[in-house]
Amino acid sequence: MSVELALVLTCHVPYVRTPARDIAGEEALHETIAWTVIPTLELLDELATMGVDAPLTLAWSPVLLEQLADAVVQKHFMVWLDEWETAARLAAARADGDRHLAYLARYIADWALTTRMTFERRFARDLPGALRRHCISRAVEPLAMPALATPLDPRWPTLDRLQLQLGMQVIEQRLQVAPRGLWLPECQWHPDCAAVARSTALQYTVIDPTSLAEGHALSRGCWLVPGALAAVVRDTAASLRCSSPTLGYRGDPVYRGEQREPRWGLPTLARDGAPYDPYDAFQRAAEHAADFAAYLGALAATDDAVLVVLPLDATVFGRGWIEGPHWLRTLLTLLRDQPAVRLTTLGAALPPTDWPAPLVHPGNWRAPGDAPAWQAFQRELAAAELRVRTLAHQLAEVAGERRRALLQGCREVLLAHGAPDAVRGARHLQACLSCCELAARASWNDDDRVGLEHLEECDNPFADLAALLPLFA
Repeated sequence: MSVELALVLTCHVPYVRTPARDIAGEEALHETIAWTVIPTLELLDELATMGVDAPLTLAWSPVLLEQLADAVVQKHFMVWLDEWETAARLAAARADGDRHLAYLARYIADWALTTRMTFERRFARDLPGALRRHCISRAVEPLAMPALATPLDPRWPTLDRLQLQLGMQVIEQRLQVAPRGLWLPECQWHPDCAAVARSTALQYTVIDPTSLAEGHALSRGCWLVPGALAAVVRDTAASLRCSSPTLGYRGDPVYRGEQREPRWGLPTLARDGAPYDPYDAFQRAAEHAADFAAYLGALAATDDAVLVVLPLDATVFGRGWIEGPHWLRTLLTLLRDQPAVRLTTLGAALPPTDWPAPLVHPGNWRAPGDAPAWQAFQRELAAAELRVRTLAHQLAEVAGERRRALLQGCREVLLAHGAPDAVRGARHLQACLSCCELAARASWNDDDRVGLEHLEECDNPFADLAALLPLFA
């Protein structure tokens, strides 16, 4: 009797990069870098240095990897850290006898300085490059994701295929490893999307238990397409134990809360409103790691060959639970002394040919809203997609400025497809149509060139889309 534990570290930040000097709007990205990305890379380096065999599966979205590699984002992250350090040192100097504020402010200032040194000196600002080393050494197995981390939607097979192929291209380019598995947001699987996944030669994906027929449970996995596309099921009980804000570890009142001290903007309170103490919080994280190790040990003693697929998302692990990386570090250390619990990647746990092929339905998959504004946007998206595909076919040999405009039109329609709401999606659709108009015109004026340059500067993830023009065509 044993347990195989597949830890899946997931992370996604929508495209928030701003070309201006003002970093407003990028806070979610900088917080993710500081409290999830850098601690994860530090942990991977520690494990490699110690010779600890702790394979991990990683699903970082392609648009996140592109932003991590962006020089503007890197510069803005340094500015963000400087702002934290400046505010913390001022708070420490002017604490007016508030000993706890002074203590915590010094702690935050030291954290900002240390994080800056790690980012600049240890990783040379190249966070995708730091991750690449661990992927090449097979300590980390990367999963594919749609480029903008959008759920697959059977109503948009062409855009789904483009998003997925672009996502795989970005991951392979940035990490130098071709992904074998697919990760979808919230494990939202629709059976009609199997053809899109198979078009990329991916071998497996992760689904939610709600996608299985009622009363059907799997301890290992199943086939979505027999012999071609396998699926493993995320473990709901283990996920709730770690990530639930009410029942899970991260909801413990001693952990750092989101409320900030009004004068200096520093997070000085724990989740229960009491003064936050990093020492107590990180000690509690170690206790929770020991509890989870004991939980896995008890599971190994009662079940046969169980595969526990545990996603740890950045919104609750790292950025939303800054003590989470310490919890993981302690857990991996404790599991070294538990032979009944073996760490594995999802690829290493792939199926024997006799895995079942149960009936799978949409489960937790949800279509976009039915509001009139959203329905109108969907119709406009369909028209823009057709316009881009038509131009990509007609102007396959176009060069120079017109080709740049066509490539930007491709980028804008993908951004519209992945937009979180109809308002932002409509902005990208308008930009897409403007680019299509430019691409179709033989002569331009200076205003046309300035307009295209502005769009290229503002909406520039996936700078090399040339390989996707034949797909649009």
